[in-house]
Amino acid sequence: MTQRLITGAALSKNFKEKIALKKEVEKKEEERQKLLMKYHQSLEAIDKEASMLKDEFQKQFDINPIVFLKAIVKYRTEEEYD
Repeated sequence: MTQRLITGAALSKNFKEKIALKKEVEKKEEERQKLLMKYHQSLEAIDKEASMLKDEFQKQFDINPIVFLKAIVKYRTEEEYD
């Protein structure tokens, strides 16, 4: 569609028509850029959410080991050494 407008502007003999067609081409190009940006932003949001859900799922299976040390200290008197 945009290529057809560009070709039409190049072939047109009327100066005002050329300007109007070029403005229309620029407008269409801006709309295309906006759609492309929205698309990439949507993909990024989906990827972030998927990553978050995946991490959340993995966390439920994580085991956090805890080590408890039990130390018993006994004091001996001198008589016990003999």
